[in-house]
Amino acid sequence: MVLKILLGLLWLNFVFFWRRVNPQSTDAITSFTYLGGLVFVYAAVLAAWIYHNLFIWSKKGPRRKVRQVPELITQDSLQRDILRETDLEAGQEIQVTVVDGRKLFTDRAGTTPPPYLGEAPSGD
Repeated sequence: MVLKILLGLLWLNFVFFWRRVNPQSTDAITSFTYLGGLVFVYAAVLAAWIYHNLFIWSKKGPRRKVRQVPELITQDSLQRDILRETDLEAGQEIQVTVVDGRKLFTDRAGTTPPPYLGEAPSGD
């Protein structure tokens, strides 16, 4: 219900500012014709998109699982070799660097951590 009220207020806002920006048009029919044309074009594009998706669904059927991706990818899209020094699925922070034309994935656990946000550590 709140969303409908908000939508109504937004449309009133639109009409108010339309009248302010376009005061020379005393004929409201031109404005409503333009707005109606926009709504019609939007509806046509939306209907075409829905039809397109239904066509794909009728050919392929519903999605039942996530598409499988090869487990081990050896090169990136620029044909650089990929070297893994960490578990990419379990790593929390992974650093990616390019060394000698090869992409290197390393765990950031060995690097300096970000500044501590809680109680300041002792200076020992």
